Amino acid sequence: MALFEQIRKIYNKLEDKASKDIFMKRLQYSLSGDSRYIQELVHCEMERYGRTDIMVQMIDWIDKNYGSVVIFGAGCAGKQIASVLRFMNKKVICFLDNNRNLYGSKIEGLRICNPEILLYDKECGIVIATNDYVSEIEEQLIHMGIEQERIFLPTKSWWLGTEEQYFDRDIMKAHSHESFVDGGALDGGDSIKFIQWCNEDYDAVYMFEPDKYNYQKLSTLKSIDKSLKQAKNSHFWVCSNTNRLA
Repeated sequence: MALFEQIRKIYNKLEDKASKDIFMKRLQYSLSGDSRYIQELVHCEMERYGRTDIMVQMIDWIDKNYGSVVIFGAGCAGKQIASVLRFMNKKVICFLDNNRNLYGSKIEGLRICNPEILLYDKECGIVIATNDYVSEIEEQLIHMGIEQERIFLPTKSWWLGTEEQYFDRDIMKAHSHESFVDGGALDGGDSIKFIQWCNEDYDAVYMFEPDKYNYQKLSTLKSIDKSLKQAKNSHFWVCSNTNRLA
């Protein structure tokens, strides 16, 4: 009963419908282990962020046209795309790449093949999974006799981990008196980025780190922010807005 009361208190503290929906889907998954709840959550978030998201566009394209796809590009973007598609239960046949040294090896359990295999498979869609040489790859495929409609061309760059992961100003707008909970704080780097993102207009940052070695590293941030305090008998570090990390 005490656990139920705690869950209800957390739910009632959430101030918007999106946060409550996320909390409930995550709770349903924790109770049942049914991954469908996470998939429903992903679909809802995709809708919430809008149809301009490149992953959403790709999945829509696949749903409307193809039962299976190959991914052209065995680099960082290709790995991310393969992971997303498999999570969404889309059939990925293999990777394609022009680097012959990669042929026969595997990434994400998928074999890397010569693009010439497309001459024998005329049913699958082709996702170009690179930010470089997109037009050259498109021209290569067209020259091979591949129909234009079989090729998914990225409308903007794939995310490669070089941009902001958590505080994208195009998606999230900072407001006054923000607070941030950094679950798995590591060295506090994301907390610092949060404070920079909201232009130091925040109430508090709560950093949680279960690993005892990384947890002790957070204490070095005291030299940057004198307000940083260790919460008693916990794995939390807390800093207030009286002195800010910069």
